[in-house]
Amino acid sequence: MRSPKDFFRPLAVGAPTPVREVPFRPSRMIHFFDPGNEKMAAKVPAIAPTVDVLLGNLEDAVAADRKEAARSGLVKIAQATDFGDTQLWTRINSLDSPWALDDLLTLVGEIGDKLDVIMVPKVEGAEDIHYVDRLLAQLEAKARIRRPILVHAILETATGVANVEEIAGASPRMQGISLGPADLAASRRMKTTRVGGGHPGYLVREDPHGADGTAPRATFQQDLWHYTLARMVDACAAHGILPYYGPFGDIKDTTACEDQFRNAFLLGCVGAWSLHPVQIAIAKKVFSPAPADVAWARRVIEAMGDGTGAVMIDGKMQDDATYKQCQVVAELADALAARDPELRDAYAAAEKEVRPVSDAILRPRRSVLYMPGANERALEKAKSLPADALILDLEDAVAPDAKADARERVAAAAASGEYGYREVTIRVNGPGTAWHADDLRAAAEAGPDAVVVPKVDSADTVREVERALEAAGAPDRTAIWAMVETPRAMLDARAVAAASERLTVLVMGTNDLAKELHAEHVPGRAPLLTGLSLALLAARDTGKAILDGVYNDVKNAEGFEAECVQGRQFGFDGKTLIHPSQVEPCNRAFAPSADQIARAQKIIDAFDEATREGRGVVTVDGRMIENLHVEDARRILALAEAIAGR
Repeated sequence: MRSPKDFFRPLAVGAPTPVREVPFRPSRMIHFFDPGNEKMAAKVPAIAPTVDVLLGNLEDAVAADRKEAARSGLVKIAQATDFGDTQLWTRINSLDSPWALDDLLTLVGEIGDKLDVIMVPKVEGAEDIHYVDRLLAQLEAKARIRRPILVHAILETATGVANVEEIAGASPRMQGISLGPADLAASRRMKTTRVGGGHPGYLVREDPHGADGTAPRATFQQDLWHYTLARMVDACAAHGILPYYGPFGDIKDTTACEDQFRNAFLLGCVGAWSLHPVQIAIAKKVFSPAPADVAWARRVIEAMGDGTGAVMIDGKMQDDATYKQCQVVAELADALAARDPELRDAYAAAEKEVRPVSDAILRPRRSVLYMPGANERALEKAKSLPADALILDLEDAVAPDAKADARERVAAAAASGEYGYREVTIRVNGPGTAWHADDLRAAAEAGPDAVVVPKVDSADTVREVERALEAAGAPDRTAIWAMVETPRAMLDARAVAAASERLTVLVMGTNDLAKELHAEHVPGRAPLLTGLSLALLAARDTGKAILDGVYNDVKNAEGFEAECVQGRQFGFDGKTLIHPSQVEPCNRAFAPSADQIARAQKIIDAFDEATREGRGVVTVDGRMIENLHVEDARRILALAEAIAGR
């Protein structure tokens, strides 16, 4: 065994220096063609731009009496074709055949400067790779090739599967490994004649049911290749090389082909073989991350910053593990977009559609203070108040004859950038009023953090507001906060919350709700609890924030604090306020206590320690800790950190 210090030295004098890291180039589909087939060869220039990899196949698909013709055909095609960004690979004959040596001698000598990868079939151990590695170094030196030709192994024997890890790490020249299910099935003596894919006989059946156990029992087809594929992916990941699914033989069954390719993609493969042009589009679709997934990944990466800690995005906890997952998706998308303009445009459109208007971090909204838009002194005073957010009000707090002046004043205040860390929103007049459209246009131009819309009781209202804001040129960062304050809004709260990605917060309008219900304002708010619960369930199910309604008796500090505690216990993110004196007690009520922070840190530390030690059971102070406790602990710490940053 060579010393590690010699591993990256050329194996022959004059050979190129081995690569230290396998360069990642898109290889979603490795499209096979027979270079000895004149009709197929004639199509190569047209096919090349549509695929990531073209592979001249010299092995199984080529009859023994046509081996030399196929080899010379590949040489001619390579010499005559400009492949652009498309890689050129070849699959040589197996190392125990009479053609393998001539394949290597001819191809490296004649077209070595154009070959990116040589695929070696039926690799059974590291010794096969060592042989090819040394021979290629000698041939590269002789042909004065300046970059090393990489090697790709096909895993298609039981011995190869047993030795897959040593194969993956045998040489710096290793580019990747493909699963070869047909030959592997024969090597294992599996009782299937299919090339890739599942088998209807390989299944599980549900338990007997019914009084006599004779009722029909559902069956579920299983994946013959899951274990082998996962083992191959792990070996490739451990050694920094790329895993691929091999062929899917039933060309007509495009549905099953797509399913098999997607299984491989989800497990970690970067591509698959395509044996027919119809499979090119399938591989391109499956092995390209979906635009929505890419947009989500970029949101997480942006929110996480340096990738440490934890944040909440749309009600879901994201930490360093999800950050790493999202990096994988985003980096793959970048590489594919650089090659594929259509994909680049799709990714850009998806990011625009998603509109990352929800907070990049877990943004505190403990205290959200209404400020009358007609009162210039109040707008000025708000700059010094410790509220987390402000609602500059054009609705209830402004008389009809003062609406126009208030609109101009509020728009200027929101656009001024003089409110520091505070989230600045504008409450417009409700849909159907004479001022609504003008308010939306002014708010869109001012670009506040959000537009607060009263009397929202349907998803259609949300979508109409969204269209109006977009038509008026509102920036993507301007969110919609929907006030839910009617019985219909309570009953349709989930549809309202899910109507738009731009909608990020639900705001309870408890005064109007009580009026609509003909209910009384009583301590404990028993008449409103059903509505509060319905709205809260809708917010949490759709990943939105939600704010409790106002408390009207400004002089009753004890009653106010009790209602803040009730709202926090319910799960609200904060509370809307009508007087500056309510801000500080509200901030205290909705902030994690010192004891909560200490316990949250204790839970996370215990969980991390158990994970490092491989223990599945975690206890803190004698109580069993589950994943949900850990998620809640991370949420508490993230909120505490965000508050401390203020």
